[in-house]
Amino acid sequence: MEPARGSLGQGRKSYQLPGSAIIEAMAKLEELEDSTAKIHKKRNHGSTRFFVFVDYLFLLIFVAFLCFIIFKMVGI
Repeated sequence: MEPARGSLGQGRKSYQLPGSAIIEAMAKLEELEDSTAKIHKKRNHGSTRFFVFVDYLFLLIFVAFLCFIIFKMVGI
């Protein structure tokens, strides 16, 4: 491998890969992206309905507590 020449490579050593090495590196990156996409698809197992329910439950509890505090201050 030869160091790259030009104004961008000043102060750092950067190397140029041969054409076939670039293609192999890109193929490996594509395989890696595909495998991570498969992993993320497996994790999405439909539990969002439960978390939405929990969020609304906490909102309801918060509003009830806020009403309690306001009515306590007003004296009703």
